[in-house]
Amino acid sequence: MESYLERLKSDHLRMRRILLQLDRDLQLSQEPDADLGEAMTQVVNALCFIAGYPEQWHHPLEDLLFRRLLEIDAPCAKSVEQLLDEHESMALQTGFLLQRFEQALQSREPPDSLLISESHAYFRIQTEHQRREADNVFPVMAAFLDSSDWRRAERTLLATPSEASLCRYYQHLYQSTVNREPPGYRQVK
Repeated sequence: MESYLERLKSDHLRMRRILLQLDRDLQLSQEPDADLGEAMTQVVNALCFIAGYPEQWHHPLEDLLFRRLLEIDAPCAKSVEQLLDEHESMALQTGFLLQRFEQALQSREPPDSLLISESHAYFRIQTEHQRREADNVFPVMAAFLDSSDWRRAERTLLATPSEASLCRYYQHLYQSTVNREPPGYRQVK
């Protein structure tokens, strides 16, 4: 049980780091002397991570556990229903932003102010969603779910095809997005 909750919390930390880097890269893309191709590539990579990893592992686990909370009529039912709906809408929004930024990358045009504004709204939605999960639902999961619920979650996740290769791909994408040298960084010899 604790390992799954800790994993969900760690995923949220990774998502926040990705979102912060995405925000920095968007700001960089607006600077007149920016390497637009590099900035847009990094934005696309970050959105690919967000579009992929949560949909392959994080949200399926949350959805399974959230639905179990609804079955047992846990006290956070209203929050859980809203969060489940948001998983679907955020996946669509991520795909929409990814498509728009891929077009910007191909055209070598900086993102327009509407796309930047939509991106900032997206950051706020993602951050608020994660906060509500952590504050309102994760504690209830720890209190209300039993060992059979956690075993069922584990069996379901183990049945996911090619999990190891997916994990490696997303680990690489994550590391290359958040653990890179900032623009203009020069190592002193």
